[in-house]
Amino acid sequence: MQKPAVEHNYSANFLSAAKTDELVLRLRAARGDLKEVKVIYGDRFGPKSDPKMVKNMTFSGSTEVHDYFSARLQISSGRFRYYFYLEDWSNTKLWYCEKGLTRERPRGWTGGYFQFPKIKEEDLWQAPDWARNSVFYQIFPERFARSTEGKKTTSKGERLTEWGKIPDRKTFMGGDLKGITGKLDYLQQLGISAIYLTPIFQSPSNHKYDISDYYQIDRDFGTEEDAREMVNKAHQRGIKVVLDGVFNHCGAEFFAFKDVLRQGKNSRYSEWFYLEGFPVDKDKVNYQTFAREVASMPRLNLEKGEVQEYFLQVAEYWTEKLGIDGWRLDVADEVPRTFWRKFRQRIKSVNPEAFIIGEVWYNGAGWMKGDQFDSIMNYHLMYDILDLLENKSISVSRFSSRVQQNLFRYRPGAANFLLNLLDSHDTPRLIWRFKELDSHSAEKYFQMAVTLQFTLPGIPMVYYGDEVGLSGGHDPDCRRAMIWDSSKQNSRYKKFYQKLIRLYKNSPVLKNGWYQEIFVDDASEILLFSRNAPAAEKRKILVAANFSDNEYSVKWKNIKLSQGDREIASINAEVIFSLSSADTCLNKEDFVIPGKEIIVIRLN
Repeated sequence: MQKPAVEHNYSANFLSAAKTDELVLRLRAARGDLKEVKVIYGDRFGPKSDPKMVKNMTFSGSTEVHDYFSARLQISSGRFRYYFYLEDWSNTKLWYCEKGLTRERPRGWTGGYFQFPKIKEEDLWQAPDWARNSVFYQIFPERFARSTEGKKTTSKGERLTEWGKIPDRKTFMGGDLKGITGKLDYLQQLGISAIYLTPIFQSPSNHKYDISDYYQIDRDFGTEEDAREMVNKAHQRGIKVVLDGVFNHCGAEFFAFKDVLRQGKNSRYSEWFYLEGFPVDKDKVNYQTFAREVASMPRLNLEKGEVQEYFLQVAEYWTEKLGIDGWRLDVADEVPRTFWRKFRQRIKSVNPEAFIIGEVWYNGAGWMKGDQFDSIMNYHLMYDILDLLENKSISVSRFSSRVQQNLFRYRPGAANFLLNLLDSHDTPRLIWRFKELDSHSAEKYFQMAVTLQFTLPGIPMVYYGDEVGLSGGHDPDCRRAMIWDSSKQNSRYKKFYQKLIRLYKNSPVLKNGWYQEIFVDDASEILLFSRNAPAAEKRKILVAANFSDNEYSVKWKNIKLSQGDREIASINAEVIFSLSSADTCLNKEDFVIPGKEIIVIRLN
C-alpha cells in the first residue's frame, strides 16, 4: 500500500455536511492501489467506546495519480466519530484515523477517531438553486446593442465609431441599457435565463472598470430608470440579472482618489489606498493599482473598516434599488476575505437568493466554503478544453483526469455551481482560436468545445455573439460589436446553441449530476463519461465523445455503470443529442461514434 498517498482531513472537499444529520466523506489513495475501503462510524457520544456502524465507501473517480472514495453517513444527533479500514490488492490491511495508518484497529474513546462534533446550520453549504438551473449570457454593454441609431457622440463628446468596426482600446460604439432591453426577446428565444453585465456605473472608459461614481449609472448607458426597466423586463421573461462589482480598485476620477491627489497626506482618504509616497503622482504611479502600474485604476484598501462600509453600502443600494439577482466580483482574489464575508451577509440579507460569483482564474475552493461566494468563474475547465482541442497538448485521459482533479478540489455539490466559460471580455473568442483551420473543421472544434462546456459539471455561460459566429482575438479585439444583421450571422451556430440549451434545460442530471469517467482510449481519442444524479433518482446521461477523424465502435459489454457491475446494455438507452444531424443507431451489442462527434445518450 502506498501510504503517503492516503489522505483524509477536515477541509471541506474531504469532509462536509449535506444535512443537519448527514455527513459526506472523501478519502484519497494512490491510483489503483485500494481494493476495499470502509468507514466505521458512530455517534460521538454513543453508549460504547467503539463505534459499530460500517459502510462501504464508493469509488468516485481518479486523477492521474490518485483515486477518490466517498460515503454519506447519517446520524440523527448530527455528531460523528469515524475511522477507515483499507485493503489493497496485495491483501495488506490497515486502519486509518487521526493518528495515521496502523495495523491495529483503533480502540477506546482516545483511539484517535476523526470527529465532527455537531452539524450546525452554518455548516451547510447553500447556493441559489435558480443559478444551477440557468444558462448565463455575458454582455459587454458598450458593444451589445444601441437603442438610438442616429447617436453620433458619447455624453462627453467623443465621436462614436461605426458599429461593427474593429475596436481599439479607446473605441466607443454607443451600446446602452435600452439597447439590451430591446434585445431581451432575442435572448429569451435563444434560451438564456440569466445575464451578466460588465460594469454599468459612471466611468470614463468604454469598459467601465475604472469607476468614478459608484452611485450613478454611466450616462452613455442611460439612467437609473433605464436600468430598472431593463431588470424588470428581464424578470418578466424569466431572465435573472447579475451585475459586475468592481471593489478591488476604483477609477482615478473617483472622489476619494481625487482628494488624495489634491491634498496628499492631509487628505482624510489617504488610508483608502495603498500609497507609496507623497505627493501622489499619476505619472510616477507611486501607489498600488489594478494589475501593474495602471495609473487609472488605484487599488482600494479594503482592510480599512470605513472603506469596507462605503462599498458594502454601494452593493446593498443597487441590489435593493434595481432588484438585481446577484454580483460577479472583479479581481475577487485580491480583496480581503473579511470584506467578502461581510459582503455575503449584507447582500443575502437584502436578497437571500442573490448569486455571488468571484473572478478567480485558478482553484477557487477557498472562497466557496459557504461564507463568501456561491460560485467562481471556471477558467480551469476553459483551459483544459482548450488544451485538448486547440493546443492538443494533453491526451483524452489526461483531460478526464484534470476534470476530476478540479471537481475534487470542491466540496460535494459545489462544482455544479461553477460558472463554465470558454471565452470572455478578457480572453480571445472561442471561434478565433480555430482561425487557422478550414471552416468545416473550425466549426467542428467549436461545437465540441461548447458541448463539453454544457455537459460537464457547472453552469454554462455564453459570451455575447458566440452564438452567431462573432470572432476576435486578444483584448480589445474580443470586444467587437454584436452582429445583428442576420445576413452576416452564422445561423448554424445559433441553431446549435438553441439545441444545446434545450438539452441542458430538459436534463436535470446535467445540473446536479456527478461526473464519472466510463471509458477512455487515448490511441483512438475516445472519452465516455456519465453524469449521475443522486442515487435515489437513478438518472444517468452518457456522453460519448470521439475527438479523432475515424469512426469508433463502442461495445456495450465493455462499459459498466458506476454503481455495481450491471452492463449498460441491460438498460433502455436513447440518443437525445449529437453534433451532426445524422441518426446514431444504438444496437443491442454496440453503437458507432463517427469522427469528430459527441453523442449524448439518456439511460433509463
